[in-house]
Amino acid sequence: MMILTMGGIYMYRFSISASDLRNWYFCPRLIYWRKVFKTPWVSGKVVKIGRKGENLSWLPRMARFRSCDVKRNICLRSERYRLVGCLDALIVCDREIYPLELKRGKYTGGHDIQLGAYALIVEEAFQTEVRVGFLYYPRKALEEVLIDQKLRKRVIWTIGKVREILISGKMPQPAKEKWKCLVCDHFSYCRGV
Repeated sequence: MMILTMGGIYMYRFSISASDLRNWYFCPRLIYWRKVFKTPWVSGKVVKIGRKGENLSWLPRMARFRSCDVKRNICLRSERYRLVGCLDALIVCDREIYPLELKRGKYTGGHDIQLGAYALIVEEAFQTEVRVGFLYYPRKALEEVLIDQKLRKRVIWTIGKVREILISGKMPQPAKEKWKCLVCDHFSYCRGV
């Protein structure tokens, strides 16, 4: 198992992160602007980085996690899928490991794909099956996500779509939902056309 530091050198080598998969679901052009055109990341609207400083002291008090260890900000990689990911938290119990992703607001698409990607990375790193992961929304609390074959296939399909953009270097079509353009951090480059 290889645990990486935040921003570790392997991030560049593997080029696709679990967050990239989420971003593809928000709008495929985010991948183009960030990875192909190499625009600087400006965070501040809808597409946000997880809340690294969120207090999770309540988590071990939940009956399901009483005997578990909560590890924060763990970066891992998958050689098989050529993916990297920095999990907000990893809940390590006697017989199960659960990835946990913290979200700032409501679901905007791709959160389950990002969590599924983390599950694939964790499985390879710890040589164990991940059956369930969790998304934490401040107003909704903890949401359990089943890591089933359907989700795994969607993650692998999305990895392929992201790779297509990176290999071709061509700008994909914008998101179909025009509201996404209006709240996107890259609108000044893209303008949704």
